[in-house]
Amino acid sequence: MMFHPFTNQNTAAGYVSYVRFVFGVTHGVFFERALPDALAELKAFANIIQASTEHIEGAVIANCFTFTSPDSTFSFETEAPRMHPANLSVGSLITSAATQLITLVRPAPLTLFDTVMRVTLNDPSPP
Repeated sequence: MMFHPFTNQNTAAGYVSYVRFVFGVTHGVFFERALPDALAELKAFANIIQASTEHIEGAVIANCFTFTSPDSTFSFETEAPRMHPANLSVGSLITSAATQLITLVRPAPLTLFDTVMRVTLNDPSPP
């Protein structure tokens, strides 16, 4: 049985989810419960991406859009399929699932190195 935090209307929902996850994993380790199967998670994320892609395809066909490549010239017409209300939430699902998928399969040292390389320090001293 997993611990559920104080309220669902907490403004720090991300932190609460993290606490819920950490407590669930800790609870599983201490009380000899099996931890979630990483391969099952991998398949679930792939299924989310596949189902979301099919949803976007259906919306593109239903609205007679052309889903252009990101390499094509930008215009509001080329972005119409991505900005369509039916595709905005699905796009968020895809990016979320893809990020979690990357985190699941990528070795931790590479993730840390990539994160460190994205940080830039600004020197406040005058030139």
